[in-house]
Amino acid sequence: VKQLTIVSKDGNAYLQAMLRNHAWLIELIEYGAGLPLSPETKRLMEALSRSAASEFATLSKMEKS
Repeated sequence: VKQLTIVSKDGNAYLQAMLRNHAWLIELIEYGAGLPLSPETKRLMEALSRSAASEFATLSKMEKS
């Protein structure tokens, strides 16, 4: 059975939690970019970072509307 790790009674609380999670993910990826990793790993992390940043922007727009 799959369950959300963030249980909220309203969409706004869930949205704020997801914004925090995406911000943490972006910070973690930026930290990892400074580590001595293989080029393939860095490429994958950059792609993940772009995806997370795009989702973060979308969630931010949803929060403002």
